[in-house]
Amino acid sequence: MMQGCGNEIFSIFNRFHRLKISSILPGVSSVEMGTLKTIEHCRKEKEMATKETDAKEPDSKSIDAKVTVSEVVRYMRVAAPAVSRTLRSLEEKKYVERMVCEGDRRNVYVRVTEEGKEVLNECNRILSELLKSVTEKMGEEDMNRLIGYLNKLEQIAELEIEKRRQLKQQLK
Repeated sequence: MMQGCGNEIFSIFNRFHRLKISSILPGVSSVEMGTLKTIEHCRKEKEMATKETDAKEPDSKSIDAKVTVSEVVRYMRVAAPAVSRTLRSLEEKKYVERMVCEGDRRNVYVRVTEEGKEVLNECNRILSELLKSVTEKMGEEDMNRLIGYLNKLEQIAELEIEKRRQLKQQLK
């Protein structure tokens, strides 16, 4: 019985993964949209940290919230070559710009252009409308219950994976 539930959960997750969300987005794939969102998220986090530092130390020099490609890779938990391919595609579309750090040429900064921000805003609007419609059809109470169950499932799975990873390390 439990084995069947586990298989059904993975089957549902696979079907969600195969949803053609890109087909309703304005000229970007879901991976490209996720990358744009990640760059902006990292930039905003750095900006907030800078503001907190400035508030604590008014005499400190305010730094520009620049995001490195390495930070994007770390945040997305995706292989660096995959992120590079996506960034190259976004660069060709003029949605991002990459800049080499003058002080350390190994560091490459990435930023979302104004055109990229417009596309990202449109993606967010489209997805917000989609989620609103889905939530209305599903019902808010059922959605909240589902969110709770999925969060619980993810936390349990994370702990179980970590246990098995540690056991695997011990057996080496």
